[in-house]
Amino acid sequence: MASEKLLQAMRLVEEASRAYEEGDNFGVVIRAYRIVETLSQFLLYLTGHYVEANDVPNYLVLVKGWQKTEAFARKLVNLYRKLYLAYKVEESSLIGSVNIRGTEAKQLKEGLRSLVEEAYQIYDEYHN
Repeated sequence: MASEKLLQAMRLVEEASRAYEEGDNFGVVIRAYRIVETLSQFLLYLTGHYVEANDVPNYLVLVKGWQKTEAFARKLVNLYRKLYLAYKVEESSLIGSVNIRGTEAKQLKEGLRSLVEEAYQIYDEYHN
């Protein structure tokens, strides 16, 4: 299950890149939010916690025991908190508002690929 979540996250990275290229900055936020949720599920599955719920990153407190996975969990939670407001504001009555600039979307898009690559490293190390 964890490996499937990694594949889903990589597909979402590609979607985020396409959204950015098309000028859809909020599309990058949506994909980033989904990537954080997907990687949160990956990390939970990898460590033996099968949680299917809303706001999955809030369950990352269950990830304990290996410093690298704990650090990755903290990174995901921090990104989740940053994205949460932008994601929820866009779902509100302010639809159509600009809540992320192009430079922020570019930085976010570039960080997503490295985040997924880090997850792949964790997966490989966990199984070695």
